Amino acid sequence: MTSRLLVAFVGAALLFGMTSSASAQSKWWSAERHRRELALTAEQSQRLEQIYQATVPKLRSAKKELDRQELQFSELMKRDSPPPENEVMAAIERLEAARSGLGRLRTLMLYQMRRVLTPEQRAKLEAEHQQNERDHSRNRGGRPPLGDDRPASR
Repeated sequence: MTSRLLVAFVGAALLFGMTSSASAQSKWWSAERHRRELALTAEQSQRLEQIYQATVPKLRSAKKELDRQELQFSELMKRDSPPPENEVMAAIERLEAARSGLGRLRTLMLYQMRRVLTPEQRAKLEAEHQQNERDHSRNRGGRPPLGDDRPASR
């Protein structure tokens, strides 16, 4: 159950646009609508902002590293003659390490933010996330998102 809540929180946070290039509009904890719906206190909003501000430089750096590794891998694959497999494997390892590092930073930030919220606030955020997923699914032609075929009682 706890892991499902964390996954839902991560999804909800992503849904609200918590990315390394986020603008002020994507800071859901600063938006009046979300503060009111979740009953966020000023202290909670401030703590969420602190977590976000402390993480954003790390996210930007990790994203630059990922972009650099993707470019290097792409250039390797564009060579006229195929590179040796061990060189490709090393490039894949660097690329996937960069991708994984970015994901870990983002997930840790979301976990830290989740800890600021009360159980009731997390439940409200999860419910909103589920509603947004359903709405988004309808906009994609009615296909349910992966993993959303489970019964609600689970």
